[in-house]
Amino acid sequence: MQGQHQLQGEFPLLIDGLSQFIAEADTSAIRHHPLIRSAVADGFACILGGASAEVTTRIRAALTPLGEGSASLYGQGGTMPAPAAAMINAVAGHANDLDDWEEPANTHPTVVILPAVLALLDVMARPVNDPVNDPVNGPVSGEAVADAYAIGFEVVARIGDALGIEHYARGFHATATIAPYGAAAACCRLMGLKPVEVAHALGLVASRAIGYTAQFGTDAKPFQAGSAAEAGLIAATLAAHGVTANPAILDHDRGVAALLAERTPADCTNALSLLASPWAMDQYGIVIKPWCSCGYTHRLMTMAREVREDHGIDSRRITGISAMMTDFHHAVLRFPRPSTRVEALFSAEACTAQMLAHGRLGLDDVDAGFWRDDEVTRLTHLMEVSSKPAINPNINYDPKQPERMTITLDDGNRIELACDFPLGSPSRPMPPAAHAKKFATMTGYPADRFHALLKWPDCRDAKSFFAEFAGG
Repeated sequence: MQGQHQLQGEFPLLIDGLSQFIAEADTSAIRHHPLIRSAVADGFACILGGASAEVTTRIRAALTPLGEGSASLYGQGGTMPAPAAAMINAVAGHANDLDDWEEPANTHPTVVILPAVLALLDVMARPVNDPVNDPVNGPVSGEAVADAYAIGFEVVARIGDALGIEHYARGFHATATIAPYGAAAACCRLMGLKPVEVAHALGLVASRAIGYTAQFGTDAKPFQAGSAAEAGLIAATLAAHGVTANPAILDHDRGVAALLAERTPADCTNALSLLASPWAMDQYGIVIKPWCSCGYTHRLMTMAREVREDHGIDSRRITGISAMMTDFHHAVLRFPRPSTRVEALFSAEACTAQMLAHGRLGLDDVDAGFWRDDEVTRLTHLMEVSSKPAINPNINYDPKQPERMTITLDDGNRIELACDFPLGSPSRPMPPAAHAKKFATMTGYPADRFHALLKWPDCRDAKSFFAEFAGG
């Protein structure tokens, strides 16, 4: 795309570099990455697990009167127009806060990328009415989906590098403000769009990508993830039909980077230089979440698990709990004494207490109202959480600034703990058996069926594979 758009001073436009990469990059070195295989399988399981969640049911009921369509609603049965299906499947995948996340952009990438791609697969499977102008080409292989996912993940991570963690710390829900670019990128890749069309798709996303962490603890959080998936799909489809956008919108002095993160064109150029050098999946990996709560509760929960399993402490012996975490993590966990399901998933105190008391936090515990359990309530009221500014505001999980927790026992002894990376992170991955158990808990299928789902990249027809799997 060199020369196609006017450059902004001495800096190349971020969209120019991204769009050429999306359209032309060779993913042979990354699309078979085992984490891509696991992330998509985990994300699809999260969609199935959240299909009957209250927020999913409400949003589907609200959208159903607006029109009929042929795109699948996984785990629910029925179909909707593709944009609505992308939204509803993403809402389902995010409803229980069990879906994966990545560090540089601080997004839940798969729950946005995958539903957009799944909806597009339904569109691409329709009969071709206009072979010249309709970007529809029949069944899509699992390998092509892996290729598109690899591209989408890379775009999310590198835009995250461009905006920095400051973007999230300012109160923006990055899953809603950054991940839509990944969804659009994956869809553009599947449709085989040209670089100039991809550039317009990314520019169009900028007008739809928004969301706020102040919405956490309400139905708006999964709705924001759903809107992100919908936005990516729609932007790619509009661009394929010639709709245009400002190619400088990401790094313009009144554009995304400047307004949402106070970043400069130089920051964007630095991020461009990182594309596939190395691939972000190799550099950062992805966090597969073991527990259905905000990821920022997981370092505390990892330490609480250690108290039970390594120290063998009965929670009834605990007389005091104090914890220290970084301020922008703490700001998200706004419910020290939760009274509802969604509040409990964003309560450092309640989630830590549940782990100390029972050693787990699964969907059954959430459905049972774990925050109302007598022992959990007692520990929740004991716990004091304080915070301090991040030493390095550009790092989400800084190993030089681990979270700390002190447990005081009834005999006066104390247990001092520290955690830099939580269970499920690349440095502390869940064992395969634990991942299979998570799958079984979410879906109701036998744990060994997870191994069948992991074969998705090997299928010839991804639409049929996921549809048959969801059907049992």
